[in-house]
Amino acid sequence: MALEDPNNVEKDSPAASQDPADETEHGAVKKKIEIPGVGEIEYTEKTVMFPEKIVQETGGVKGYVRKMVSWDELARYWNVDREELERIKCGEFSNSDQFKKAEGIKKIILALTNGEFIYQTLSHLVNRGSGKDRQRTQKDKLFEKIKIKRTWKPFDSKSNKLLSGRELCERLNLSNDFMDKLVLSRGYSHPKEIFESKLLKEKGVYLESDEGFHLTNAGQLWEGYKFQKNNDIDSPRLNCVVMGFKMDTQNSVLRRYCSKVLNLMEKQKDDFETLRYYRDRRRSENERTLKGLLEPIPFIKDGVANKVYGGSLDEGSHPRIPIVLNHPDIPELRWCHADYAAIPTKNGYNIIEMIT
Repeated sequence: MALEDPNNVEKDSPAASQDPADETEHGAVKKKIEIPGVGEIEYTEKTVMFPEKIVQETGGVKGYVRKMVSWDELARYWNVDREELERIKCGEFSNSDQFKKAEGIKKIILALTNGEFIYQTLSHLVNRGSGKDRQRTQKDKLFEKIKIKRTWKPFDSKSNKLLSGRELCERLNLSNDFMDKLVLSRGYSHPKEIFESKLLKEKGVYLESDEGFHLTNAGQLWEGYKFQKNNDIDSPRLNCVVMGFKMDTQNSVLRRYCSKVLNLMEKQKDDFETLRYYRDRRRSENERTLKGLLEPIPFIKDGVANKVYGGSLDEGSHPRIPIVLNHPDIPELRWCHADYAAIPTKNGYNIIEMIT
């Protein structure tokens, strides 16, 4: 069963719906919570457990807890009419005093995640692109593998040696003419789509992206609302899907992934050519990100995890998780390997916490 293809999923599977957060309210429990300094809000909570087939496919993700605030309840909470709510749902800022007092959706997210999501997570905005991209990524992302368009470095699975373009072509039985068409940089091969399929079928070769999967520091988001001067804390726009990878993660699959990739990076140091690649500054930043997702948070100030990676987002400096593909001992990273997700759907705004 391929989780990426909804047509191949059994009807009784939670993946059968394009969006698990849009499931019927059967079994959901209504609850209320007091948002400090703002007021009480009502939400529904539901636990969904996956069939064993999906648990195995995802590497050990057992299900999720979904907390959803309906759009009608948010309109009441923010004291806005339907027209204003629709603008907010499209990502616009509201001048409603209650909206500003609540700092958009931020205080709700914090209250429903014990102050962890945003403040103690390295986060990723899934649908940051064009309007078409935004619409497409409103669909469920939880089961999909994390895919990035980056330069891939090919390694030998046994020796952890970085393969040159010629070595790679010999391994894949590609012609010299094809070799001439490869783009080479610093002696390392840049696999292109034309033969990526060959690479991913080749046993004994794994791929690693030094660029990695981009995240933001704890307490920061791309394209969020600013509510206070000189404050880096953002509240996500209501039309964005946000994934949160908690520092000292509680997602056992993510912990296993980070530990195995750190161990792999240590083994790669043994090879001279790989060592030159390893010394790259970005490589050490990737190491710090992996360790930050595994180690206890040193201390927290004003609710925000006080561990910083690199400089400002504007400078392009931020945490990155290295992505490894086709390795025999490392599970490929999926969206459900995050600790939290915020997903707007037709019924309301959903906070997902993964169960492993």
